[in-house]
Amino acid sequence: MLKKTSNTYYYHLDFIRFFVVFFVLLHHWVSETPFKFLPFASTVAFVLSAFLLTKGLLEEKNLISTNTKSNWIVIKAYFWRRSLRIFPIYYLLIIVAYLINWKGEFKSHSVYYFTFLQNFDMVRNSYSGVGIVHTWSIAVQEQFYLVLPFIVLFLSKKVIKYPFLIMVIVGILSRSYYFFMQYPFRYNHFLTECTLDCFGIGGIIAILYIYYPKKFKKFLKKEIYFYLVLIIYILSFILFTMNSNVDIYKSGFYTALELKNRVLVEQHNNFYRVLERLFIPLLSIWLIGWGMFDMYSHVWNTIFKNRTILYLSKISYGIYLYHFPVFLILRKILIYFKYNEHGFFAISTYFIFTILISSFSYYFFEKPIMDWNKNREARKAEKIYSKECEAV
Repeated sequence: MLKKTSNTYYYHLDFIRFFVVFFVLLHHWVSETPFKFLPFASTVAFVLSAFLLTKGLLEEKNLISTNTKSNWIVIKAYFWRRSLRIFPIYYLLIIVAYLINWKGEFKSHSVYYFTFLQNFDMVRNSYSGVGIVHTWSIAVQEQFYLVLPFIVLFLSKKVIKYPFLIMVIVGILSRSYYFFMQYPFRYNHFLTECTLDCFGIGGIIAILYIYYPKKFKKFLKKEIYFYLVLIIYILSFILFTMNSNVDIYKSGFYTALELKNRVLVEQHNNFYRVLERLFIPLLSIWLIGWGMFDMYSHVWNTIFKNRTILYLSKISYGIYLYHFPVFLILRKILIYFKYNEHGFFAISTYFIFTILISSFSYYFFEKPIMDWNKNREARKAEKIYSKECEAV
C-alpha cells in the first residue's frame, strides 16, 4: 500500500542535519585527533538528502495517480524548488571567489565550480580551488539530483528499487577498484561513482518507508542488526589502525590539508576507507527509520526538539557553505596575532562568525527568496481554484 503524504514534522531529521554540519565544522577546523576522523558526516548528508528527496518524489507520485498531475509538471516543480534552495547563496560564494580570484588560482578552475563539476577537477588537479574545496559535496549531490526524479517518477513500484540497489553495488565496486589499483584516496572520496551507495541506500530507506511501512518498522525493531553493523564498523577501524604502516595520528588520516606546514599532502588509501562509506549509510537506516516511526525514547525526542538545534539546522546550508572561507580568513588573522589557530578561542571565533554570517544570509537573502516562491505558488493555486469554480 502506498503511503500518503504526511504533514508530520520529523524533528530527528533536523537533529541529523545539525549533527552532520557540526561534525563537518570540527573536521575542517580542528586538525588534531579525534576530529580528523569525522568525514563520515558528508556520508550521512548524502544518505539524508537522498532519503528526503526520494520520499518527497514518491509522495508526489501518489498525487499524480490521484489528481492526474503530469510527471513533467512534478519534475519542473522539483528542479525549480531545488534551484531556489541551492543556487542563490552557492553562486554568491562562487562569484565572490571568482572576482577576488581566491588563492590566486580560482579563475583557472572556476568553470568546474559554476557547473557543479569541481569534484572531478579536484581529483584531476589534486584539490584545486582550495578556498572553497568543501563544495565538492554539493556538486555530487547536484549531479544525483539531476537523475533522481526520472528514476522515481517513471519506474513502477515493482522495479523502482533496482536502480538504487545498482547504485549501492557501483559505489562499493568503484571504491574497491580505485583502492586495488592503488589510486590516491581522492579518487574514492571525491568521485561521484564512489558516493553512489550512499544515495542508493538513502533512496531504499524512502522506498521502504513509503511502500512497505509495516515490514520496515518490523525490521527496525530488530536492533541487534544495528549493533552488529556498528560493532563490525568499529572493529574494522581498530584492525586498520593496528595493522597500518602509516602513523595516521600524525599524517592526518582524513585531512586534505596539512595545516601546520601549509602545504597540500597526498592522502593514504586503505580498505577501511572503502568500507567506511558503506557502514555509515547502513547505520543511517536505523537512525532515520527509528524517528519516522517514533521509536526513539522520550529523552531523545526532547533533545531533537531543542530550539538551538532546530535553529542551527534551519540555517545549516549557509553554515556549511560559509564555514570554510570564514575559517581560512579568520585563521590568518589569529596567526598574525599569535593565537593558537586550533585552540578553544579560535574555534569559538570561527563558530560565532559562521553563525552570524549564516543567520544574516538566511534572513536577508535565503528566506525572502523562499517566501517569494511560497507566495508565488499560493497565487498560482488560487488562480487554478478560481478557474475551476468558474467552470462549475
